[in-house]
Amino acid sequence: MARDQDEATDLINVYLRSHPPETVYDVKNDSTYSMGKAMVRVNMENAKIENIKTGDHALIIVDTVEGKSTLRSVMVHRAK
Repeated sequence: MARDQDEATDLINVYLRSHPPETVYDVKNDSTYSMGKAMVRVNMENAKIENIKTGDHALIIVDTVEGKSTLRSVMVHRAK
């Protein structure tokens, strides 16, 4: 269990490096979320949602409370 957002990001990145993408998420799921105050990171650096490009590999973290989903984080890994 992570104690803060940075530690959660580190744990997720370690997990993603050791598991194939198809075992982590369902690429067929197409959902829309409001940005709100969600954190956006590209290659482990703070960014804005406008920095994300078509084709980027993204991981999103969504909280669901009482049936309402809220976007918490968008983490993108872009090959350099």
